[in-house]
Amino acid sequence: MKRIYYLIFTMALIGAYSCSNRQETVIEPLKVNSYDEVELVEFCDTVWKLSDLFGYQIPLGEISKIRINSDAIYLIEHNLFSRVTLKKIDLKNKTITKIGQVGKGPEEYIECFDFSVLPNGVIAIFDNTSNKLNYYNSEGKFIRTFSIPFYMVQFEFIDTSSFIALCYEPHEGRIMAYNYYTKQKTFSSDKMFSEDEDFEVPKVFTKLNDTIFYVIPGDNTVYSFCNSKAKPYISFDFNSHNLDEKFYKLTDFNERNHYFIKNELCIISQLHKTSNFFFINFLMGNQNNLLVIKGRKAIATIKSFKYEGESLDLPISIAGNLMIFYDDNTGDLVFGKLKNN
Repeated sequence: MKRIYYLIFTMALIGAYSCSNRQETVIEPLKVNSYDEVELVEFCDTVWKLSDLFGYQIPLGEISKIRINSDAIYLIEHNLFSRVTLKKIDLKNKTITKIGQVGKGPEEYIECFDFSVLPNGVIAIFDNTSNKLNYYNSEGKFIRTFSIPFYMVQFEFIDTSSFIALCYEPHEGRIMAYNYYTKQKTFSSDKMFSEDEDFEVPKVFTKLNDTIFYVIPGDNTVYSFCNSKAKPYISFDFNSHNLDEKFYKLTDFNERNHYFIKNELCIISQLHKTSNFFFINFLMGNQNNLLVIKGRKAIATIKSFKYEGESLDLPISIAGNLMIFYDDNTGDLVFGKLKNN
């Protein structure tokens, strides 16, 4: 009889533990239909422009991606001759370096589709035309190349030999972790989209220490990836009842991006994680909104970041307490030093 009681007690404990585990994985959507709008200067100690730092206006083409660290800016630039190059702007020495060369040679890339900077300062560029990953040092000199057996839309390094990527496998897209030395997939998400779907890809990765945060296209849930495991981190419910009627008339926009849109109006386009804050750049209609999250609370949108124009996704980068974004009205890079981070 004691054994029976013990067995029942053990099963009850296992059941309770399983239930508690299941409850922990359920993420209640964070409603973001009401929040305060603040000016960038209210959220930052100081705001300045790159032209102020250099003393003159730096001619930049169209910018599709920005990455900033403590002493340098990296950006993908599309110039007037349709050349796509990666440039490094050294903030301390006030110099501009072109990373690698555009071309069809073994040490060159035809197109810099995406890039990532390793902790040791090495820069990796993905050439989507040839499906190769080129390594360059901080001075822009070629180191080596790797062949990648799939098409990547975006990638972020987990360590020096593996990365996580939004990529194509035959006939479908997935989030995947891949080690290019062993040529093994250590993680692969469920199928997210078909290759025949017409879409525009958001910048859905950010990294903090050893954890990568990402959004699966079409899902307003942020996932965390660490130690080859992915789990829901925070989910968003974008309430659109207070929107202006003009957003409902953008049928072309909605049809072109239909598989991204959970409520047919909102797309999470970029993520940025700091120690205290989560920054969610989301597109509502044709307008960028930079949402500031602290813990489980949406505390503000940065009003002066909102932008209505031809670019659907305004490039932005945040590292430590420094924020930078590209103002394509003036062609300048705008900095903000964040408070309380």
